[in-house]
Amino acid sequence: MRTDHRAQYTSRIFAEACGSAGVRRSMSAVGSRADNALAKSFNATFKRETLQG
Repeated sequence: MRTDHRAQYTSRIFAEACGSAGVRRSMSAVGSRADNALAKSFNATFKRETLQG
């Protein structure tokens, strides 16, 4: 799971939940918006193509 550094993603409880579910965590660099640009672009295209028309 790729996330940013928000408090809910850096908490011990979240880390334990991911660990028990077998989910490997990865965090983007602090202050780097380019890290998730591809995902944002994909989501915008998906929304535009599925919700409009």
